[in-house]
Amino acid sequence: MKKYRAPSCVMINASILASSYRSEIARKSGIHKLLGFNRVVFSDGGGFSKESQSWSQKQIIRFQHEIGADIATTLDYPVTLKAPWFERSRVHRTLLNALEASRLNRDKMLLLASVHAKTRLELQNAIKYLEKHGSFDGYAIGSLIPQRGRVHDIIGLIATARKAVGKKHLHIYGLTGCSLYLLMFYAGADSVDSQGFLLSAANREYYVPWGKSIRRDKFGDKALPCDCRICKRETFRTVFQREKLAIHNFITLQNELQKTRIEISSGRFYEYLERRYQGLPLLHRALRYASRIHQSL
Repeated sequence: MKKYRAPSCVMINASILASSYRSEIARKSGIHKLLGFNRVVFSDGGGFSKESQSWSQKQIIRFQHEIGADIATTLDYPVTLKAPWFERSRVHRTLLNALEASRLNRDKMLLLASVHAKTRLELQNAIKYLEKHGSFDGYAIGSLIPQRGRVHDIIGLIATARKAVGKKHLHIYGLTGCSLYLLMFYAGADSVDSQGFLLSAANREYYVPWGKSIRRDKFGDKALPCDCRICKRETFRTVFQREKLAIHNFITLQNELQKTRIEISSGRFYEYLERRYQGLPLLHRALRYASRIHQSL
């Protein structure tokens, strides 16, 4: 395995930080100094957290400016997309927040508009509307978690968004699983975010380098198939401690993402995924579908 490298970007939740750490960030003169991190800080608008209930879009974007975020997304209201009127109104409020953030930003940060939609047509129209009435550097697509078992539908939405945004940045909120991340990139995403490596660690799932995760009860008493800085010091019996496992999963994910960048740059990404998804029939079929979608758009 290649040597682990520190990430070039970290993502934070604006509403949680504003609720709990605002004075400490001010004392440190910004988020970069608080984190001891001199690279890109990506500030999520915070719509998925309970703290967002007490914050408006105006308050959130002002806080994102105050802390010195490099990239920001707008305050959104995730939905299950089961079509009741209440949830459709949340989709509309998310779009209005994006337009308000666009007016307030004035090119201070790179700004991504949060968008939720149930169908490709809704997504295409939402992006078209925001492009006409706002100023955005890209878009962040949410509410895909409820459709996680419908991978073909997710691919269609992302491919549609990719075409609608052109060369602007396309971010995907919240989907978990290293193998699924890679498919999102092939479908057209530029970046993704998730706590998947933490959730997997909590469920005692070990990310196998270049393979699928294995639960502790299915692992057996094998030697660890990894030489990261955690696995070098641990054994099968000790690595499944949650904090250690989370760090291992994070390192494994970062290494695979570095490999993905190389494969995309070389033009061999599809062939790499063909090999990567051997033994994962659902994702292998989804990859073939994504390829057909690319050709039709």
